[in-house]
Amino acid sequence: MTLVNVLLPLLLLALVVQGGFVLRRGWRALDVARQLLSRRTVRIADLQEGLSEVRGTVEAENPPLAAHGAPCAVVLIELHHRWTVSSGKNSTTKEHSEKWMEKASTIGLADDSGRCLLSLEQGVELLALGRKWTFDLDEFRERFPMDVGRLGPARHGKVIRLERCIEVGQTALASGLAVPDPDAAPGGYRQGAGARFFLQGDSERKLLIASRNQPLALLRACLAPALLLLCGLGLLVFAGWFTWLLASILRP
Repeated sequence: MTLVNVLLPLLLLALVVQGGFVLRRGWRALDVARQLLSRRTVRIADLQEGLSEVRGTVEAENPPLAAHGAPCAVVLIELHHRWTVSSGKNSTTKEHSEKWMEKASTIGLADDSGRCLLSLEQGVELLALGRKWTFDLDEFRERFPMDVGRLGPARHGKVIRLERCIEVGQTALASGLAVPDPDAAPGGYRQGAGARFFLQGDSERKLLIASRNQPLALLRACLAPALLLLCGLGLLVFAGWFTWLLASILRP
């Protein structure tokens, strides 16, 4: 049994597994796109109890700042600290990763008819374009002193910070369960109504917040799996060609 006969099935199996993962990811991205495109929003003043979708300008009290300096209602952050450990002639790359969310004390949407609040207590799913930064460790410590405790144990290396955020003042879509707020004071949130509604997730789904650049986010979410799939198919074709080439060379 030759080395090619051993490695080729393993390569093909890896490509099949990767292709299945890519197809699943692409299908989920397309499903999210389909759901968003099929939704019809209502004016905030017309909100009723139950599943609802509204579109409006994002408002927030005490908003956190994203890495690019913009105040955001909610920010999802991923941190990856990577460093190299050397042992003689060998070196190993290690990584420490953390994910967390920062949010404003109060988050709401406003349109020309009124305002509603958003509750993230039951979970939130953000559909927004992400931003990526790469820092040297010292640069990161200086810029984000509050996040130094989230780094790995190494005193050197690179830090990659990924953020997806909903900025204050931008237009966003929110989809969730509309629930009346019993503690709301009359007026101020809905014209001609004393009740105030807030949107939240439920046991079956999270609150969805999509930013104004959602078409670009959807495009990237759909294109990335498609490109990966094309790369996988390209590798499969290359593996077949390379196997044929080796067989032609080694043929007695």
